[in-house]
Amino acid sequence: MALSTLVVIIILAVNLIAALVVLFTAIVSPSGMNATRFTYGLFFLFCPVVAPTVCLFAFLLRRVFHSKPLDASDLSFSKERENLLLPPDRDTEMNYVPVRDALVLEDNSSLRRLLLDLLKNNALLTTSSVSLAVESADAETSHYAASAITDFLSEFRSVSQGMLFRLKQTPYDVTLNLNTLKYIYDVLCIHVMGDIEQRSYIYVEESVAENLYAHNMWYMTSEHYLWITDLLLEVDDYTAAEQWINRAKQCRPDELNTAKCAIHMYYKTQNRAELFRAIEEVKASSIAIDKEILDLIRVLESGGEQIA
Repeated sequence: MALSTLVVIIILAVNLIAALVVLFTAIVSPSGMNATRFTYGLFFLFCPVVAPTVCLFAFLLRRVFHSKPLDASDLSFSKERENLLLPPDRDTEMNYVPVRDALVLEDNSSLRRLLLDLLKNNALLTTSSVSLAVESADAETSHYAASAITDFLSEFRSVSQGMLFRLKQTPYDVTLNLNTLKYIYDVLCIHVMGDIEQRSYIYVEESVAENLYAHNMWYMTSEHYLWITDLLLEVDDYTAAEQWINRAKQCRPDELNTAKCAIHMYYKTQNRAELFRAIEEVKASSIAIDKEILDLIRVLESGGEQIA
């Protein structure tokens, strides 16, 4: 037998043994790498010389170019994204009209198009406008609006419950407390929930404010007191509203929103004597009067009452 033939036989025998070993390990080893090892075994079996050469070359490349440890400084977990400046869609934006006006029109196709364009914005104020379309005579428009509000409320319940749970675990977290207070208040202001759920979340909002008042009272602004007072007046809970008014006077005196708490209370309860007294106190103080108070003074004076 020639030497070259003997060498070929030895190479084939070694290759066959290697293929059988790889196939055997693929069968007896636990799941996870079985398919890979089985593929390598077949590769060795049907490509006697090429398969070992390719595997050896791949191993050497991996050792040369991938032997260095991973540099952790090259990794970035930042959530920042680049803002793309897209040109305005003039055709779409020129067709925007108030939903209240669009509902009067009988062009259902345009109304649906407008509603879908509004829903793309996914904005909180848009949800308030879309709620008007629920009562539309067009069934498809009403369905779009109802679906959008349902999805919005479902997300709100999930997010708010998560924030409330974390706040219960860490009641001293002032940032979480303030964010929860504002998040729930913004949704309450657009009145897209049912009466019972709206009332329930008003008291949830009061409990969030109570937590802030108990643990981080100095972070409560006069605007926060006004939020809670107006919400409690919405459900006619005058006792709780008066409690927050007294707290506002104690913690945030000589501020316009603090005065508004009392003015809103007396206006809602039709207590004219106290209402005029509260307005006179504002006029006599150094507090700058805004448009709301100025319009209220004009309305009261037009009714025949004079304010000093």
